Amino acid sequence: NYLIDTCVKNFKVNRKCLPESVLIYRTSGSESSFDHYLMFEIPYIKNILNKHQEGMPLSFIVVEKGHLTRLFRPSREL
Repeated sequence: NYLIDTCVKNFKVNRKCLPESVLIYRTSGSESSFDHYLMFEIPYIKNILNKHQEGMPLSFIVVEKGHLTRLFRPSREL
């Protein structure tokens, strides 16, 4: 994938090192797509990362229903 490879290369150019790990936040996921991610997308991404550094850790987060997510800033008044 051009995007992942480019991101890792840009990180290396800007930081003068490779990332310690990679986090991918995958939206538009449905439960029926999980097997596809496990069988195709994740191994494909790991293969790209291994070309840069063998065994680079990957975290792959899939969001099913992002429209129900609520993020709140902690209250300063406790």
